[in-house]
Amino acid sequence: MNSLLQCMFHIPLFQKEIFEKPEVACKPISLRLSNLLLQSLSGSDVQRRDVVDLKIYIDEQLPQFKGTRQQDAQEFFQAIKGYIHRELNEASEKARLCTEVKPGDVAGQIDAYVAARTRVHHSMITRLFEGLLLNTITCPCGHERMNVEVFDEFCLHLTDTGESFKISELLSKYFQPEAIEELQCEHCGEKREASKQSVVKYFPKVLVLHVKRFAFAHNEGKKIEAEVEAELSQQVFGETYQLSGLILHKGDLSKGHYFAWCLNPDNGRWYEYNDSQVAER
Repeated sequence: MNSLLQCMFHIPLFQKEIFEKPEVACKPISLRLSNLLLQSLSGSDVQRRDVVDLKIYIDEQLPQFKGTRQQDAQEFFQAIKGYIHRELNEASEKARLCTEVKPGDVAGQIDAYVAARTRVHHSMITRLFEGLLLNTITCPCGHERMNVEVFDEFCLHLTDTGESFKISELLSKYFQPEAIEELQCEHCGEKREASKQSVVKYFPKVLVLHVKRFAFAHNEGKKIEAEVEAELSQQVFGETYQLSGLILHKGDLSKGHYFAWCLNPDNGRWYEYNDSQVAER
């Protein structure tokens, strides 16, 4: 929990959002996060009772993370983001959104989808972390089928080949065309291997990348210990992001420990946060 909170707290846009929203004061988890962040930024020691209070409330609301045994940081991030969104969702409409995009005015349909979704889901979480993909599935007969897909992270897969990787290389691989076998084409009626291509149409303000080190096959799992280089500046379809934090894991599938490296936006220095220990990198 500590490593994730440190990364969130070191995002200037997250700080700005959580302090500027008056509704935070009456929302249990958001208020507790705001109080911890305020203590952290003020330079005072974070009160242990406030951390314990947050953990107790999270245990009550997200019982799958109850206790002190090792949990997956990415799964916890998804759960806590979802809970904060439900607390702070400013939208009031209830509607089922159509994700299909028909030939013609593609850009207009995408804009209409974004506007409709904002009336259903609109919070600091969606404003900061959500982007939009346009997926195009192409049959060998030439027929195309398009749909939009909301994303709040990219899951980057490693291969256990003994190689080292750069994040830019993993991102490039992520956006390569993907083969889809035995897809029934609505145009030619045949089941054939189609190709899926995804492009980013709306970029999130904060880009989250999940490097998947845990691999499972034949009911067995292992951790891939490949070296991964995270560049300080990263481009995705021409959009530039600056690295602000990393969550790292020591250990294996059965036991381990998370810690974080974060960029202090005030002095431009990197720090390691390992439970109660803080050290400059």
